[in-house]
Amino acid sequence: MISNTSLRYKASRLFCKTIIQTAEKIFKLFTTSTFPEFDRELKNNFNIIRNEFVEFYSNNAIPSAGEISAEQLRIENTHKWKTLVLKVFGYYNDVNCSKCPETYKILKDFDNIVSALFSVMEPGTHIKPHRGVFNGVMRYHLGIIVPRSDKVFINIDKQKRFWKENKSFVFDDTLLHEAVNQSNEKRVIMIIDFLRPLPPPLAYVNRIILKIISKSPLIQNIIENLENLKPSK
Repeated sequence: MISNTSLRYKASRLFCKTIIQTAEKIFKLFTTSTFPEFDRELKNNFNIIRNEFVEFYSNNAIPSAGEISAEQLRIENTHKWKTLVLKVFGYYNDVNCSKCPETYKILKDFDNIVSALFSVMEPGTHIKPHRGVFNGVMRYHLGIIVPRSDKVFINIDKQKRFWKENKSFVFDDTLLHEAVNQSNEKRVIMIIDFLRPLPPPLAYVNRIILKIISKSPLIQNIIENLENLKPSK
């Protein structure tokens, strides 16, 4: 027999899934090309942020995306894509943030930031086409270390875009996208997921949904892995 607890759990998951799917349909009506407020702060402090990353990268091994979340192995399984996670769904990684203190100071002043990380693509990396999990956030890319090559790019909804150092762009990551680095140098960017700008009632609903997602096994597993994956020489 199926227990009442099991039935309640399944009903709860179905309810949450229905709410999220309904919200996504509504949120699509609210597109934005406006850059978030933190964009100016990050660019004004670009050299500091870059230097903090370089110092960290020079003295520590950064885990691959697949080590932090096995889900990422579906789209990149060579472990050439590495991520230095500072924040994920509201959780700050104290160890990583302590190594990038000035970057952390900037990030913590903006409550619309959901997640933040440095993304490293080693030479020969291909992150396969994929979609984000929820369109209640927008994705921000800032070039940190970018090879001057037309072999380093991102395809977003069949449109090719190129990163540049201290230049940024914003997109909806639920659109199909893939990233490529076929140069002989590493590519480093900062990735920030921030709250999609919405009118007050929907903004409130969005925060509730993101709170629910943050408690999911997927996100909790990422947080647990981050706690266990301490930087190493």
